Amino acid sequence: MGVTLVTVFAILTVAVSQTSEIYLQHLEGMGVTLVTVFAILTVAVSQTSETLFPGAFSCCTKISDEIPKGILRRVERFDIQKADGLCHLEAVILYIEGRKFCVSPRIRRVKKWMKKKMFKIHRKNGRRQRTKIKKKREKKQ
Repeated sequence: MGVTLVTVFAILTVAVSQTSEIYLQHLEGMGVTLVTVFAILTVAVSQTSETLFPGAFSCCTKISDEIPKGILRRVERFDIQKADGLCHLEAVILYIEGRKFCVSPRIRRVKKWMKKKMFKIHRKNGRRQRTKIKKKREKKQ
């Protein structure tokens, strides 16, 4: 899936140039200019490529190896970006006040925070995590 926007655009440009003479004569007779046709084609290509490759436009391209102390308290939600498929970096995407921040998943503070958040999510869904103390009690019985 190494097709990029430039490749798609190049293919469409070649296809349009081969059949353009007939269509342009017809369109000019209708009062449509070449600029209008090109603008419509550009919008169509950009919409199509975003639909075909949605992840490619939302991947983190750079990650921060440091994070300010109080920023994790303000995080509204987070996603985990894996380094497979369309995205080439492993990252944690933090959403704060409508903005997206990409940080390294190897930061100790972020790991601890994510583990805490995951535990809260499980508790909200009614699934209780078994702790070491509970496991020891079960073994004794």
